[in-house]
Amino acid sequence: MKNTKTTDAAQSLAARRTESPAFNEMVNLLAVFSDASSRLEEIQATANSELLVLIDEHKSEYAKLQEICTRTETTLESICKSHPEWFVTAKSIRTPYGTVAFRSGTSLEVKDVEATVKLLRAEEDRCLARGQVFVAGDYIRITETPDLEALEALDDTTLAKFMVKRVSADSFGVKAATINFGKAVKEAVAAKN
Repeated sequence: MKNTKTTDAAQSLAARRTESPAFNEMVNLLAVFSDASSRLEEIQATANSELLVLIDEHKSEYAKLQEICTRTETTLESICKSHPEWFVTAKSIRTPYGTVAFRSGTSLEVKDVEATVKLLRAEEDRCLARGQVFVAGDYIRITETPDLEALEALDDTTLAKFMVKRVSADSFGVKAATINFGKAVKEAVAAKN
């Protein structure tokens, strides 16, 4: 059997809430929110369904165009690599049909992660003994792997001491030509004035 005092208090509180304009507004807003949320879910479901139909209509052509882009990018890279003289003054070439570019970058390659961590810790001890500051933790991640981003700041000789080497790589990119409407509008306004 329920405690009648608890039941009476709950009913009294419920009665006061329903008489409150703020409570009624909260309930009304929750109804609006629920209706809007439900409608959003319906729209999302419809959009997903329509997207699948749209994709089905274009997937064959899309696959063919994707293959063409991959083949032409590979051929463009080969042509550009065979003519390094084109990229002596600039890393990119812009044409009315698009841009080709080479980008250079480096990454670090760690031969033995555990050995590098031990070498970094040993360097910290050596520096401490000489009164110098070298905090191995600045170059080691919590998982006990070398912090490659931090190690990038060290020179190649120091990196070699920790069994790490800097590896250079070039990347090639192709961009199709696009119209910058913001720029076109600015130019049109400037031409009128």
